[in-house]
Amino acid sequence: MKTCGFSLVELLVTVLILTILTIFAYPNYLSQVTKTRRTDAMGVLVQDAAFMERFYTLNGCYNSVGADGICGTSDDTKPKPPYLQSPVSGNTVFYAISLAVGSTGSTYTLTADPSGTPQAADGTLTLDNTGAQTWANNPSGNTNSWH
Repeated sequence: MKTCGFSLVELLVTVLILTILTIFAYPNYLSQVTKTRRTDAMGVLVQDAAFMERFYTLNGCYNSVGADGICGTSDDTKPKPPYLQSPVSGNTVFYAISLAVGSTGSTYTLTADPSGTPQAADGTLTLDNTGAQTWANNPSGNTNSWH
């Protein structure tokens, strides 16, 4: 009598192999997804920084000057960068982008705050008017660099 199919031992060995592969592959997959989202946020910060530099070229400071026409006074307002999230489109936000402009209008800092799983533990990214990049949770230990 000939039977078709798999024996219980063959099936258990297959399930065991798939389980072992999943245990090692899934964390690596999550790590790559996190890196990809972080890289996208870095790109958004660079695009917003380019906007701020163009704004400075046109206005002479990083603030929108108020009615008095003088930069660095109390009636100044900060401009709105073109991108306030990463990714720039879609309903899911992995990084919220914010802008802080110094009181004199001569400095700014763009910040990308991570949100959502697994991104929330990734650490804040910043970029300022001098081009200085910081990453709070850089695994290399160098928080003064994105890489």
